[in-house]
Order: sequence, then structure tokens, then C-alpha cells
Amino acid sequence: MSSNRNLRFVQKRCLHIGWLVMIFGVVLIAVGNTASLTQTADGNGIFNPGFEKAGPLRWSAGSTAATIERSATLPHSGDASLRVADQSPDAVAFVASEPNRVLLQGGGRFYAEAWVRVDNAAAGRTGYGSASLDVVFYTADGKYLSRENVGTTSSAKWTRHSNVVTLPYEAALIGFRVTPVDNVPSLRGAVFVDDLYLAPLPVAERHDRVNLISAPQPPKGAPEYVAPPRPADGKFMSQTVNKLENGFDPPRPLVIWAIGSSFTDFLGNGEQLITAIRKRFPNAPPIVYKKMVGGSTPWHLTRGWARHLVAADQPDVVLVYNFGSTSGLEKLLIELRSRTTADILVGTLHWCRGHQPVWPDPEAATRHLDPPAVRELCARYQVELVESRREITRYMLDNSLEISDLLVDSVHQSPYAAHIINANIARHFYRSNAAVDHLPPRETRIAANAEQVARTGKWNSAERGAAIQTTGPASLEVEFTGTGVDLIGWRKPDAGVARVWIDGKPADMAKAFCATYIQPDADNYIDLHSTDVDFRRHISDRCPHGISLGQNQRPQTWSIDMTSDAGDYLVTGSVTGADGKGNAFRPFTSTSGQIIIDPELWRLAKTNRSGDKFTFEVIRNVLPQVDFAGREQKVRFRLVHDLPHGKHTLKLEVEPGNEVSIEAFDVFRPLLKTS
Repeated sequence: MSSNRNLRFVQKRCLHIGWLVMIFGVVLIAVGNTASLTQTADGNGIFNPGFEKAGPLRWSAGSTAATIERSATLPHSGDASLRVADQSPDAVAFVASEPNRVLLQGGGRFYAEAWVRVDNAAAGRTGYGSASLDVVFYTADGKYLSRENVGTTSSAKWTRHSNVVTLPYEAALIGFRVTPVDNVPSLRGAVFVDDLYLAPLPVAERHDRVNLISAPQPPKGAPEYVAPPRPADGKFMSQTVNKLENGFDPPRPLVIWAIGSSFTDFLGNGEQLITAIRKRFPNAPPIVYKKMVGGSTPWHLTRGWARHLVAADQPDVVLVYNFGSTSGLEKLLIELRSRTTADILVGTLHWCRGHQPVWPDPEAATRHLDPPAVRELCARYQVELVESRREITRYMLDNSLEISDLLVDSVHQSPYAAHIINANIARHFYRSNAAVDHLPPRETRIAANAEQVARTGKWNSAERGAAIQTTGPASLEVEFTGTGVDLIGWRKPDAGVARVWIDGKPADMAKAFCATYIQPDADNYIDLHSTDVDFRRHISDRCPHGISLGQNQRPQTWSIDMTSDAGDYLVTGSVTGADGKGNAFRPFTSTSGQIIIDPELWRLAKTNRSGDKFTFEVIRNVLPQVDFAGREQKVRFRLVHDLPHGKHTLKLEVEPGNEVSIEAFDVFRPLLKTS
């Protein structure tokens, strides 16, 4: 054990570079500074983006065997590029030092771009000579938040990667990360990076960078794939189509969340899908694509992500392109239908080499997928089914293609296969004659001046929009059925505040709780020399993917501390204190009843060791009071979410002298009641 603990000073910060970083590789981050975000003529905020300036590099690596250097050998443009090389099988990912981070305001959108190539004899071979490019986000104190992939390449030619990324609300720091990856460290060679670009939107849009993404080419001279329309396309997508056609009031992006295994990851970062949607809906609002992916992560383990990441964001669309048991998919759909009002798309999978015995029957069940069973579940839970396997099969048969022609290895789809799948998904963003209207609707708007809204005090028509306003004393009360409600109102520089009441009590007493994503400690055990691949997996794979909330909730920080190598642990709350002992292989309910841990959602528990630690927070998802002061504009306030599904009462109380303008309430009512 001591040898592993000796690695921990390096691993101490592994967590901060992302959930999916490969443990064999070197990770680097380069960013600019606050001032540099507006220094260059094209808005680029990256220091020395083309590596033309000699001198110290603002990049760091996690291995003494790694070399990071300015190189004049293979520039993409100009005279130099960055060369990254690592021949060490023990290389561990590492985060750049403090001066390499950029201070930003949370909630913004950025365009990221870089050119990457690999340079070794094995480049282009399956599993050899590849590199991943990501943008990573941190809090102001350096705590890792999330990452968004910009692209992965195995090409020995310069390859452009780009993506539009959304800064998490809590983020204050942003940077690039490059990860060389190879199954055979001795063949890893080098990765070259050049011409980095990072700028907030719309600055990057003004320089016409967003639309420069080139489409992949069909294999073996096959024609371009055209997604065939089907009569039932869009049957369960009418809510999303309305948003694409009519936008949002007040304006906001349409949010798509994708969760799944590396199959989902290989679909890209939403660029192809968004482009296809915009062709059909040219006046659509901005579209944001987010994803959480993991290697070999089946449906049942994505439930934790759905619970802690997707539901917390309340997206408009959830995309699932994954594998697993039918029961695992049903549990995931119940989770999504109970905790979100989103439209959901589930796609049948492409062909893998292991499916050869049943090729070309698109209905045949494999270890990855049972298409008829998936079809039945989607119909039962009003989920849009994307029949990708049927469409891919027809395209392959018509053009005499083999399974390997649309793969990059034994299981993962090629860029063109991803193009086909994205086209099939985009086809379902369609106003269908077969569309199903949900009764009652999952998202409804109640005008503040509606008859069902009870008002006390003096309310008048506001100067703008359809709002009503008061200077207090006054109140406004509305009953709703669902799990959450947003307020639509107007900010003004001299406006006041309104107190929020839920079910007759101050909002900060409401039973509206959610748990954050479970973070493995950066010091958790990894055996880089084990012959068992599970013991070499990144720490984020080897942890509980989700917990459930029981009774008697008290907002606080929780820890799960492993006390043995056999799965034993202690659960402790920052307020509650020690709250019970459990085992990763058995169901657990804490002594106070607050925390429930399902062993089904604990991935690779056998790899955890004594001393490993996992943390999460339980928060009350409410806004105790609404502050209307600020720059004059129409805004949305999230008042409460994660209430028990049922009837509730919302009350706003305005004290004398507080001018507020309220236009409407948006009520969220998931299709299923929370279990």
C-alpha cells in the first residue's frame, strides 16, 4: 500500500482535470489572463496561442518523463507549435499551476478551437496515437467543476477541433487540456498543438469561426447519407418543437443534455446535431449541448448522472445513446420522467464487431441492446425512439458496407457513422401529425394577472410587457401542481425585494432538496500497475454514481469514507455527524434516514481501498427572496425545484416601499410522480 500512497501527491489533483481523463497520458492546460481576453484583434484570450513567442510556457504536465516544449519541427502555422511527449507508463494527469488560469464571470458561453496532430509510427491504427482536447472549468479557489470535450484525433495530419462551451455558473477559471493517449506507452510518441483560440460569444461569432466545421466523408465511395423521414418522427417532441419555433420569453438557450457511455461521447459535442436542427429551425434560440459520458457505462449507472447533473439543470431535451439491460433503461426513463419535464430521445445502437453473428437483422438482440424491448419502453414512457440501427443497416446493405467500415475500433462508431446517427436524431426535431399532446402539459405558464392568482394590496399594470407591479404592502398567491416553479419578472435599478413562501412556510423551510454530483477525493487509490483494468480506471469511475435522499433532510456536506478494502464505509454529515456504517455491496440507509445508497449505483466497488473518500452536498433548491434590483430587463428567477410531486402553494410577500414587477409563473410538472 505504501507504494500507492507515494503516488498520491501526484494523484491529489487528478480529480480536478475531469471525470474521464485516461490515467495513461500527460495532461496539459494553457490559458490566458483576464486582460488577454480582449487583447487580440480577433478576441483571442489565450496567451501565446501560436507559440511564436519564445520563453517560459504556461503549460504543466503530470509526469517527470513528459516533455513539453516549443518546437519548430511541425508548426501548423507560423514558425512553431507545442510538442507534448510522454513515454512513461506511470504518467498521471496533472493540472496547470495557478498563473495559467483565467478569471471569468460565470454563466458565459465561449468558443474554443485548436489544431492538433499526433506524430508516431502507429498513428491512425486503432488504439494508438490519439489525443484528446478539452476545456476545463474551476471555481475561483481551484476546485474542479467540469470539462467539455473539444475533440479527439488519431490523425498524423493537422486536425482542427472546435466547440462552443458553456461556463458553469460557479466557474471562475477556464483552460485548455491536452491528453495524449495510447494503449502501448512505448509507441505513444508525441502530440503537437497549435493555434489555440478561446473567446467569449458573440466575439468569436463576429470572426466567423463557429461555422468552419468540416463534415466527415462517407466510406468506400458510398453516397452521402440522407436521413429518411418517417411518419412518426417527432411524435413525442412537440414541446421542444414549440420552443424551437417560438423561442423563450425571456430569451434563453435551449438546453440538450446527452448522457451515456463512450458511444455517446463518439457522437461529438453537438455541433452536427445543432447544425442540422438549425437548418430546420433557422430562427431557433441558441442551442447548448452538454454531456456526461464514461467508458463502458450502462444505462443503470447513468441514473446517478440523470439525478445529480441532468435534473439539476432542468434541460429541454435529454439524449440517451447507450447500452445496457432493458430494466436498466426503464429505471433511467423513470428517473428522467420523475425529475424533469424534458423531451427524451433514445437511439438504437450502431453495429459493433461483436454483433456479427446476428448481422444484418436490426431487430436482433445483442449484449448491448434489445431493440424490440427498447421500442416498447419508449412507447410506454412517451419517449422519442431514434431507429438508428434500422437506418444504418439499410445504408450499409445498399452500399455493400461491412460493419468495420463504420467503426474506428471494435465497438466505437466512426466519424461518418456519428454523422449518420446525428442526422437520424435531428430528424426527430420535427412537428409531426402524429404528435402526442401531454395531458396535463409538463410546462405551463400562469400570468400574474390571471384569475387563479390571488392578490392583496394594490397592483397596477407595469410599464413594460404584461407585468403587474406594486410598491407594497402587497402579496400574490398561486396554487400549482408539480415539482417546481420559476418567476418571470422585471429588474429595475431601484426595485425592491419579495419574500417567497412555499406551502404556507418561508421558502428556506420548504421540502425541496437535491444532492450534488458525488465527487471522489483526488487522493483515492489507483493501482497503475495492476493487470486488472478496473484498478487502473480513473477515480471517477470507481465510486457511487448516485445516492437517494430519504427523510429528515438537513442541508449539509456529506462524506463517504472507506474503512476497509472490502467495501465497508462510514457516512458522516457536516451537521448530523456520524450517521451509520455500511458496505458498498449491500443497501444502506443512514441512521437518521437522510441518505440512501443503492449498491447498483456504486461502480467498481471492489477497487476501493481503505482511506478512499467521496463527498457531496444536499442543498435546499429554493430562492428565499427575489431581489428585483439591477439593470432593467425581463428575467427569470428559479424559485423552487425538487418539491415532492403534488399540489403546492406559492406566495410572494412584498413589504412597503419595495417596487416589484411580476409577469408570470412557469410551472414544471414531470410526467411521473417522484418515487
